[in-house]
Amino acid sequence: MKYIIAIIQLHKLDEVMTALEKSDRPLVTVSNVLGRGRQKGVT
Repeated sequence: MKYIIAIIQLHKLDEVMTALEKSDRPLVTVSNVLGRGRQKGVT
């Protein structure tokens, strides 16, 4: 078993989900992430 964490853009989600279904990976967790993290000079 392998654990993969991927951060992708929202408009690419459908393509990624389709590719995972074709490669027989049935278990997927999707979370919505907002923000930029900690970057200097960005508020």
